[in-house]
Amino acid sequence: MKRLINTWHKKLGWWGLAALSIWVLSGLTHPIMSWFGPQTAAFFAPKLVIDHTQVAGFNALLRQAEVHKNAQVIKLVANAEYGALLQVTRSGQTERDYYHLQTQQKLNGFDQKQAKWLASYYSGAAQTDIVSVRLINEFNTDYPSVNRLLPVYQVDFSSGTRAYVFTETNSLASITNDFKENLKAIFIQLHTFQWLHKFEFGRLLIVSLFMLSLLAMSLTGLGLVIVLKQRKIKQASRRYHRYLAYLLWLPLLGWSASGFYHLLYSSQSQEVSGLRLQETAQIDTTQGLNNGWIARYQDYNLSSVSVVKDRQNQAVLRISIAPKTDVNANRESRFKGMPSESKAIYINPYTGKERDDLNDKQQAELLAERFSGSDTSAIEDIQLVTHYGPDYDFRNKRLPVWNVKVNNDNASWLFVDPVTGVLVDQSRNQDRLERLSFSLLHKWNHLTPFIGRMWRDSTIVLTLLLLILIAGLGAKMMLTKRK
Repeated sequence: MKRLINTWHKKLGWWGLAALSIWVLSGLTHPIMSWFGPQTAAFFAPKLVIDHTQVAGFNALLRQAEVHKNAQVIKLVANAEYGALLQVTRSGQTERDYYHLQTQQKLNGFDQKQAKWLASYYSGAAQTDIVSVRLINEFNTDYPSVNRLLPVYQVDFSSGTRAYVFTETNSLASITNDFKENLKAIFIQLHTFQWLHKFEFGRLLIVSLFMLSLLAMSLTGLGLVIVLKQRKIKQASRRYHRYLAYLLWLPLLGWSASGFYHLLYSSQSQEVSGLRLQETAQIDTTQGLNNGWIARYQDYNLSSVSVVKDRQNQAVLRISIAPKTDVNANRESRFKGMPSESKAIYINPYTGKERDDLNDKQQAELLAERFSGSDTSAIEDIQLVTHYGPDYDFRNKRLPVWNVKVNNDNASWLFVDPVTGVLVDQSRNQDRLERLSFSLLHKWNHLTPFIGRMWRDSTIVLTLLLLILIAGLGAKMMLTKRK
């Protein structure tokens, strides 16, 4: 057995060295992009500051039939110039409409202005430095499908910084520059062999063979660690190669196994995630709207006001109360996530009174039923999600949301946002298994709660450098034996 393991470990040596060199060097670009790429000046969406005198204008706008035409999302959003604006997302229209709360007039072509302000807000650069703005409706090479949000605006600055902003939630989808894009190109071409994308079967075959060679190298290396007796090794390269093998066989096995799983799953599985909107409820413009609720909440900081619909498809106002205290926002909390509200209140727009029979949990259940086509009996569990994790990650740029678990053939989990009645993300059993594997074995996210992202990335980089070292020692041993 010892001889067999040793023979195969040596036979796979050069293949393993080639695969390890390609993936370790390309893998190093990922933390480098994170560390040295463009950093954001702001970590969270701008706060919505609502002058309570403006809310009367909100009610006045809701009486206009034009506002409701093909509307999917109707809500107030933050704006630097006006404080708050009514934003309407319509089906069949990629650019969102905006209305001035005091004049009740439509602001034509304002979505692009909103995008410019957001890009400046997140990048820290002046709007006068913007050289171009482009609406992106489909994923492309520069803005790939690893991102979740569409449509977005691509805003280019004279410095080379490029921001992608999503105006529905005032979110930054991505920020990059030429340095980061060059590293990303290296990562994509070498780590995933994207240069073979026109020959998908060939790409899968070559990458699979390399992955399997690394799997075999790690397993035969583990076998040698187990079967070889402890002894004093005179040759330094052999001695250090063995010492490092004790430390590195498990990370190499985890990376290669999860990478192989991810490769096969990504190529064979059909994506089910992605934003889905529904038609919002129509306000009955023939009825009067009661402004009585405005005075009751004038001492509260409101983070959003939106129009949603209940189980009877009747229009309801959802008022979001902002957190009472500011939490220290930093880069780490951006990836962990922070809820944008502390409480939600539902208001009957015609009476101005609270709907005590409605809450977010009930709305989440209703949304899950509508998006999944299931009935109430199929809902197994409903949980509030206040932080990002393996099942719901920071690329969605939206918190809090509700995770509704549905008892169907796919054991679906639906992540819904009651603020706007949106299906933010969804996953099946097989999706969650692969995500968990990739999160734990490939990205080492289990370390983040204990040591933070910075030290997690540093640990990964150190491990990758040690893998280069052990590979170099192995190559030296093979060359020495040839002589």
